[in-house]
Formats: sequence, C-alpha cells, structure tokens
Amino acid sequence: MSGLDLDAIGAAAGPLQTWVLPALLGLGLASATGLRTFLPMLMLAVAARFELFGVRLIDQMDWLVSWPAIAALATAAVAEFAGDKVPAIDHALNAIGYVTRPVAGAVAAGSVFWAVDPTTAAIAGVIVGAPAALAFNATQTGARVTSTATTGGLGNPLVSSSRTFWPS
Repeated sequence: MSGLDLDAIGAAAGPLQTWVLPALLGLGLASATGLRTFLPMLMLAVAARFELFGVRLIDQMDWLVSWPAIAALATAAVAEFAGDKVPAIDHALNAIGYVTRPVAGAVAAGSVFWAVDPTTAAIAGVIVGAPAALAFNATQTGARVTSTATTGGLGNPLVSSSRTFWPS
C-alpha cells in the first residue's frame, strides 16, 4: 500500500475516518485495557506493526510498533495473566490497575486518532479512553470483591479464569 496517500484519504473521508472509526476503535481498546492492561496494548502494537485491519497510529506512537516495545508488552501481558491467578498478586495488580488501566486506555484510544494533530488526539484519548477503562476496571473490582467476600479469596483464581475465557 505504499502508493496510497493515507493522509489524503483520511481528509477526503471526513468525519467518519477522522472521528467515528477511531473513537469506536479507541473505545474498544480502552474497554479491554480496563480488564487487562497490557494485552490490548500488545494487540494494538502488533496490528499497527503489520498494518492489520487498517490500524494506523499517530506518528508520536511509532515507538509502540518497535520490536523492543512489542517484546516488553508481551512479557508484561504474560506476567499480568499469570499474576492474576494468585490472590495476593491479583489484589496488587488490581490496586495498581486503578491508575495504569485508565492511562493505558487513554494512550490506546488517543494513538488511533491519526488524522488529527497530536494534542487533539491526546484529548480525544483521555475523553474516550480513560473513563471506559476505569468503568471496566471498577466492574472487575466489584466481581473480585464479591468473590473475596463470599469465598475468602479462594474463588478469585476461578473468577480470573472466567474473565480470561469468557470476558462478557
């Protein structure tokens, strides 16, 4: 696709390409970061790296598609997945997640607004991404608290596994 001028296509497509599609993609990514911080970022990085599904990032996020960033995200995703199965680590990840997940949601959402200037993309990312990630994280916390209260924490790995395999 080297012969296509994506900037000209974006400008010609108008609000749909500039605002609606990035907002929907950003909302989906941010919602996923509310449940897992690193896996949605890894998926975004890989999709952008290989230009899958037409995913394109703003120029300021080019570092995300580098091999070191992808390796770091993959390592963090595996560590988060494994840590989520141990009750004490799960609790620590959830506590830290109240900060990291909205930030990751804002970064993921803002990075897909490639047809606007970086400041506007960042503001759009904060507006779309942070609340969505925080809402999903709060819902996840509610399930975890209920599990801890009813099973003394012994059911948390089962709840975590159910989120992994049946996220809805």
